[in-house]
Amino acid sequence: MEDRIARVTTFILAACAAASAAVALGYILYYDLGLSRLQIRHGALGAAAVVSGALVAKMIEKSGK
Repeated sequence: MEDRIARVTTFILAACAAASAAVALGYILYYDLGLSRLQIRHGALGAAAVVSGALVAKMIEKSGK
């Protein structure tokens, strides 16, 4: 039970950190560097695909053990 709580807590903290980093990066790209929202959106979609692929690969690797 404690392992499950630790895993959920870690996931929540990681999700919050990722969201705050995405907001900060989006703000910098839009207001400081002058990129359009569409350009930022396409880059974010590609990054999300890479990260989710890595997470799925890690989950598959752990389930195989």
